[in-house]
Amino acid sequence: MSESTSNTITVGISSRYLTVFTAGGALIGLISSFIVGPVVSWLLSLIGDAPGPLRLAAELPLALAIPVLTIIGAVAGFLIASSWIRDAGTIDVGGMGSPFIRKTLTSSSPKIGSPTSSRNRVLWSSSMTTAVSYFGARWTKT
Repeated sequence: MSESTSNTITVGISSRYLTVFTAGGALIGLISSFIVGPVVSWLLSLIGDAPGPLRLAAELPLALAIPVLTIIGAVAGFLIASSWIRDAGTIDVGGMGSPFIRKTLTSSSPKIGSPTSSRNRVLWSSSMTTAVSYFGARWTKT
């Protein structure tokens, strides 16, 4: 008796992390808008110099620093999370119960073999029990 292979489940990192990282980056940017001035003053008194981006952020008035640094933090959080989700790949669990981690190679990834811009490559295969115990808590169904 053979099982149908059309009943595959794709498992990967949840897209909710995109929202969490974006909100976290915005919060870090908001907090940094309040502390960048004292940190630059402390660095100037301690070693006589501070990095250019920090000095530039410290020169902004607080009413302008709050939205600018919050937006920069949100964009940074979004880019980090989207890169993580894109590079982590997915697991395709087929009808036989054997998972395969697949990663789509994009233009930022090194190419293997043909010059195509994206393709799938099997990175790992093992039993269903191993995959569930290893990825169960961190990976969700997409």
